[in-house]
Amino acid sequence: MQPNFLPVRYWGRKPVAMIQKYIDSTDEIIVDPFGGAGSVTLAAIKLEKYFKYSDINVFAWLISHVQVASANPDEYQLAVERILESLEKSLPDIPDFPPLKRDFLKYSNGQWFYKKRNANRITDFFSQRNYNVLRCMLQIIDNFSQQLSFRTSIALYLTFASILFDSSKMKRKNSGSWGVPSYWIPKKHNEEDPIKLFKRRARKFLNYFKSFSGIQISYTENSLNSLLLKSAFSLRYLPEYTVITDPPHSDEIQYLELSYFYWVWFRNSKLPKLLEQRLGKKIRFNFRSELTVNPKQGKDLRYYLLKLRKFLRLIRVCRRVVLILHEEKEDILRELEKEASKHFYLQKFEERFSQRNIGPRGNNIYNVYIMKPKSS
Repeated sequence: MQPNFLPVRYWGRKPVAMIQKYIDSTDEIIVDPFGGAGSVTLAAIKLEKYFKYSDINVFAWLISHVQVASANPDEYQLAVERILESLEKSLPDIPDFPPLKRDFLKYSNGQWFYKKRNANRITDFFSQRNYNVLRCMLQIIDNFSQQLSFRTSIALYLTFASILFDSSKMKRKNSGSWGVPSYWIPKKHNEEDPIKLFKRRARKFLNYFKSFSGIQISYTENSLNSLLLKSAFSLRYLPEYTVITDPPHSDEIQYLELSYFYWVWFRNSKLPKLLEQRLGKKIRFNFRSELTVNPKQGKDLRYYLLKLRKFLRLIRVCRRVVLILHEEKEDILRELEKEASKHFYLQKFEERFSQRNIGPRGNNIYNVYIMKPKSS
């Protein structure tokens, strides 16, 4: 069977069926430099195309990795059972853990996060009981990860990450996962039990692994079917590539800032070292490289447009480009269209799809630009 979305929420996912409409029979290698949770990669796999995925966001990369590489269901199931057994034995003597290291909602420049509301650090979002259970669970996963295949270890860390929001004080009763793209603790919150959450989420992951055995992937840019932790601006673009991508849209969703919620937990685990051993490079969370509008980082609309112009210049060597913008600001769209017209023959489509809005200002209209380079 072919892969679908994992049961992990991520902001602004595009429907795979929508992406498939923009892949034609002449496309061979589909490249998504702002890969996110992997909609474009899934579409390429479903249509039996080669792909290259890239993103600087470790959380997004993990989602895409587990979706594409899958995991051995027997190994995963046994590991989950052993983790839960170890956790149950540890509960009577579970200590009060110290706060997570380096978990303040600040950038390296000392500024507080743009989307921070009424808490100062990641540890603040958890009751003491839930926090202790989660820290203990993560330690157990760390211990077992050394004995498992890379695919299964990665799947376990993602299973853990996928329960963090519902275990936190940000969780509201009868609400989905992180519907409001900010760091805040509502007056009426309803954090759930981490052990019950882990059991439920692990069952869903296991069903996914049973339905899709995964495909062979690589971690180097010069290979096909590669998953890269790399900036869109440092990729080498080739004439045989078809670029289909959905760049971050100005300031509405701060993808790295929100994913920091997960990264802080990962950073307090053995996952970074595990990734470093496999990918051959140090794993960092680099706000400086993020394409966004964020006054707290000194990134205004001018910066955003300059970076997008640079990206358009980089991809003008590719055979075909499909740019998907979920952007409601007309002035930004006009600026981008003007820049794109310097390098591409473009045709704009505006289509409406049944998907939840992205943020309070968002809508469900995608501006889709199918472009061919003028140099060709």
